[in-house]
Amino acid sequence: MKKAPLLLASTLTLAFACSAVAQSTRRWGSAIDGPFSGAGNQWNVVPGVSDVARFSNYDANAAFTVTFGGNVTNSYFRVDADGDFASNPFTVTLDLAGYTYTLGSATDPNVIARNADNNASVHLTGHGTVNAIHTTIGNLATSTGKLTLSGSTKLITSGSTQIGAYGSGTLEITDASRVESSTLTYVGRRENSTGNVLITGADSTWSTTRSILFGFGANSTSSLKIENGGRLENTSTGSNGSIDFGTAAGSNILVDIKGVGSTLSTGGSLYVGGGRTTGAAGQAQITLEEGGALS
Repeated sequence: MKKAPLLLASTLTLAFACSAVAQSTRRWGSAIDGPFSGAGNQWNVVPGVSDVARFSNYDANAAFTVTFGGNVTNSYFRVDADGDFASNPFTVTLDLAGYTYTLGSATDPNVIARNADNNASVHLTGHGTVNAIHTTIGNLATSTGKLTLSGSTKLITSGSTQIGAYGSGTLEITDASRVESSTLTYVGRRENSTGNVLITGADSTWSTTRSILFGFGANSTSSLKIENGGRLENTSTGSNGSIDFGTAAGSNILVDIKGVGSTLSTGGSLYVGGGRTTGAAGQAQITLEEGGALS
């Protein structure tokens, strides 16, 4: 029987040292208990090819770490709160331990905070690489999702990326980590959505070969902060080399580039409140501070 892809969910009770008990669900492949080993909020996983992992929580502010032991190929990745407990915030840390983790498909995108009222955070760390196809952070109007990269971790996206699809999404690139994009990225994708990006620290980089559209949704709100030597760069020329701020009518974008070495660069055009793709301009403001630069 074909195994389901790697999603985050199952029947797991996480007991902390204090009196509080955090409960989560997980399903890994076809086994309810799955190949997990560990105790408390620390878990070690050696998943098989095309396994499914899904994590969701029942207790507010639950936090747990999953450390992978091997290169992993999976179908998709999903982090949600669940059912009646969907509004409870929680955090999953995925320690790649230097390995490569491939996830996502054309029909099953990787989603952080997919359902209504979700408040989920995912932290990728461990000097590994994640190959992702489609990635959405903050899918529905009432969902809030956050993806953080640290520890020289690399995220390679080969499909569309939405940071704040209908809801609120945040991407943070820190600690010499890197995001590489080869397709369109939307920050504030739909009407009234919110998208935030932070790139901080020397060698923390977002490099793309396609346009990034901030404020693509009408009346959306977006922000971009590049600081402490971080970089956002579009290495393409022509129409693919653009970075757009304030794409749709009513959108509002704030950009702050601060510190020596902090750079926003593009091989094509930079649109500030230009409305290039919709013909109806939003509002955008770019602030350069303490040596921050446009290139």
